[in-house]
Amino acid sequence: MAALALIATPLAAQPVKPPTPYDRAIAAGYKALTLCSAMFVAGRTQAQVEALELTGTYPEYDALLPTLTATADRTSRSVAVPFDPAMPLRFADYHTATGCTLHPIGSEPQRAVWTSELPPSQTPPDAPWPIGDNVVTPRPGKPLSAAIDIAFPATGPRTTGVVVVADGRIVAERYADGFGPFTSNRTWSVAKSLTGTLIGAAVQQQAVRVEDRADIPEWAGPQRTAPSVQRDAEPDPRSRITIDNLVRMASGLYGATAGNRTDAVYFGGATVTETATAEPLITEPGTR
Repeated sequence: MAALALIATPLAAQPVKPPTPYDRAIAAGYKALTLCSAMFVAGRTQAQVEALELTGTYPEYDALLPTLTATADRTSRSVAVPFDPAMPLRFADYHTATGCTLHPIGSEPQRAVWTSELPPSQTPPDAPWPIGDNVVTPRPGKPLSAAIDIAFPATGPRTTGVVVVADGRIVAERYADGFGPFTSNRTWSVAKSLTGTLIGAAVQQQAVRVEDRADIPEWAGPQRTAPSVQRDAEPDPRSRITIDNLVRMASGLYGATAGNRTDAVYFGGATVTETATAEPLITEPGTR
């Protein structure tokens, strides 16, 4: 026990670091984008989102979020969040064709001009599930109902919906208050599964081979060297990364945090091509 006390005391005594200007900018972007998506895509209220999606977040942003006042405008379908008197507001806005877009840190709030809309759905609304939304869910039996109860605890994990499928049929479903079968949810890393599925379809159509090197323009050219260095241009080592390496998250590229959090992309307004393609190679592709 003494050893445990010696270990715990210095950690508990560590002062909490004040948020940096970057932390405040990212937290404001987190709030603007989350509110925009949940309100104007999912149709939820600002109070519902403030109580659920904007609590229990990343430690460095969790205490900041309640201190940042968000203004949601239902007419322009936008959300603005100030974070620094000397800087423009963090700003996210909704459009039918693209959903919610978070504008980069430092950009002036303004609605973009879009020229395209999503085409109308070609799926008949009464088509049977999973092609359409026509489904009759039977009342689950007692054992299955009890199992679903476990997914909705009074405290702890926050489950918004459970759907149980057996033999190609929905046999049970339940949703939290404020959610339903047509409520949009932020998918986070489910995008990896969607990407893998699309690549699988492309492989089936013989449009790509996962063994091929990834066609990333930023990695195609010679490695940059100082102008004074006189030698043959070396190829960029990242050009060895294959599609298979990327799909398996085994590219060998540097990641700053476990899971390689991409706050600059999600909440800073940076693009994937500005960030992911700039990371250096730190291990041979496919080895980790």
